This record gives sequence, structure tokens and C-alpha cells, in this order.
Amino acid sequence: MPTLKEHIEWLNDPFKDKDQHYALAVWSEDDVLERAAERGIHLSTEDARNIIDLVEDRQSADNGINWMLIDVVTDSYLEDKADAEAAEP
Repeated sequence: MPTLKEHIEWLNDPFKDKDQHYALAVWSEDDVLERAAERGIHLSTEDARNIIDLVEDRQSADNGINWMLIDVVTDSYLEDKADAEAAEP
């Protein structure tokens, strides 16, 4: 997933039309951490980083990124993580 720094570099590309309008929504691991806390879920920074990467992969042009997607991906990630930990010897 691109970092904010990479997005800024992309926008500063000298070949970009600086007069063209762009729409960008920026979501971060902090958003994932805050949303999880609202839901009573404790996440590590590493968990939040993994989740936001999955959110980026699962977003669609129709719905983009929203709180529902973050919730669904968080729940799925935690289920997969629990299954993996349970499978360890």
C-alpha cells in the first residue's frame, strides 16, 4: 500500500497537470485503531497496518473505503489470526 509520502510524491510529479482537480480520501492505520477502540477491540499497530493494507486491496470503485468495510476487514483479519494461532503446535 502506498504511504502518504508516496502519494505526495505522485502528486508532485512534474508531468501532472497542477490545474487539474483531484479527489483523494486518505485513511490510515490510526483510523483502524480508533475504530477498533470504539468497538471495544484492542489492536496492535502491526494489526492495524495489516488491516489497512487489506482494506486497500478490498475497496471497490463503487463503495470506496468506509467504516463498514473497515469493520468487516477487521473482523475477518482477527478471525484468520485466531485460526492461525489455534493451528500452531
